Amino acid sequence: MSFNYLEIAKAVELIKEKLPRQVLAVEMVEFPLDVQLADLNIGIRLSEKLTLCFSLKAPWTAVLLGPSSFWRPSKQTWARAFGGAQDWNPFLKGQELLNVRARDKDRVVELAFSNDLSLCLELFPARPNWSLRAGEVDYSWRTQKAVQGFRPPGGGVFTGGVREFDSATPRNEGWFAGAYQRYFTLREQASLKLELQRAGAQLQSRISHLAKIRNQMSGALKESEKANLYKSQGEGLKAVLHEYPGDYKTYSLLGIELDPGLTLSQNAAKIFSRYKKLERTRREVSARFDAVEEELKSATSAIAKIRQFEALEGEGFRATHARLRKLLEATGLKTLSTQPLEDGGKPKKEKKTDQKWKSSGLREFKSQEGLSIWIGRNHAENEELVIRLARGNDLWMHLKGKPGAHAVIQLPREKSASLETMLDAATLVAHYSGVSVGNKVEVDYTFRKNVKRVPGGKGEKFLVTYTGNKTLMVKLEDQRLWRLLKQHSS
Repeated sequence: MSFNYLEIAKAVELIKEKLPRQVLAVEMVEFPLDVQLADLNIGIRLSEKLTLCFSLKAPWTAVLLGPSSFWRPSKQTWARAFGGAQDWNPFLKGQELLNVRARDKDRVVELAFSNDLSLCLELFPARPNWSLRAGEVDYSWRTQKAVQGFRPPGGGVFTGGVREFDSATPRNEGWFAGAYQRYFTLREQASLKLELQRAGAQLQSRISHLAKIRNQMSGALKESEKANLYKSQGEGLKAVLHEYPGDYKTYSLLGIELDPGLTLSQNAAKIFSRYKKLERTRREVSARFDAVEEELKSATSAIAKIRQFEALEGEGFRATHARLRKLLEATGLKTLSTQPLEDGGKPKKEKKTDQKWKSSGLREFKSQEGLSIWIGRNHAENEELVIRLARGNDLWMHLKGKPGAHAVIQLPREKSASLETMLDAATLVAHYSGVSVGNKVEVDYTFRKNVKRVPGGKGEKFLVTYTGNKTLMVKLEDQRLWRLLKQHSS
């Protein structure tokens, strides 16, 4: 479910009644649910009590206006959400939102600001396309080609009406409040469905694992039935040892296949060893087999309960979720709200700090947001940094078209670098490449995996080529440079 273009047009008209407004901040926001459900919402805070929000992800794609208290800051980073987009705050913060316009018969919203900036958002499900126009520069990101003129899946022009969301709330709080409540309800339903799916997947994985263990144990028990045979063979050989020389060797005796490389006493010892091993296996497996069978039975029963789980009529989301959590805890599973999960349903694992970085001797700086920026100041350090230490998704920086220092922003998993961090790194690249304070310089950046060594560039000179790069114009500011350099005494 999402706003159709008629509802977007109505929303825009309602928003215009509140304009003009100064932009206090632009941020990623999410609904205040107690579960981890992927959200993609742009919140433009116009006052301490008013936020303009663009929802860009199913089950709803819409534009909403309401109290800032509706939302909470999202852990989603800008670059991750928008494929490398820069934070809009440097452009929009402090400016006035003068006008909001909806394109005719299209799910596209255009915003105009006081400094001649314009922002265009396409509200298509699962395709959060946007374009920020600043003078002659167009900052944009497209998941695919822009869709002009929205058409419903069945073809033809959409002729639906406008849902009166204000009738959806008991207190008749208005159209936006009703729309928000409907959206919130959809997110609750989606989060409950997602948790049930992931819990079912975890249980199914456990059932498969237990079934595999049970089959292995059944095979081990069947094999252990040979224990008595080995025992009788060993005793038979031991009884006739006195009839043969101590170094006597043969392929078989008494119908028993023997190792010709071993003496009769050694073969007897080997057979007794097999007997003892199988007997030990039989005891251990028998003791555990019933427990595995019981656990498998319990997991099978639990997955049936999860698949039959439903929200009760009149039961609120919190109560439903608490009841589900209790059911999951009874099965030994952890819920989404108590243990973050990746898309594959496996618990996230934090990587240990790579000690190689600390022992490399390279110079490390910390950006204002706490990310590590590593600098190579000569050919040897550049090679050590780029080839031996940097990981594929770390961010690499270098002067555009000129020799100089290499920099790597060490990025934790699922985190990107903010514009401020990139400016810090670019400043260090410029400084260690001999650029003077006050001068402007272009700095290229790309992921380390896009950087390749030039063949024959080993030794005295370390040369690279790179692809997929973007360029950042940076002015070497004395204040920023001093803040970074004072982290080191030399």
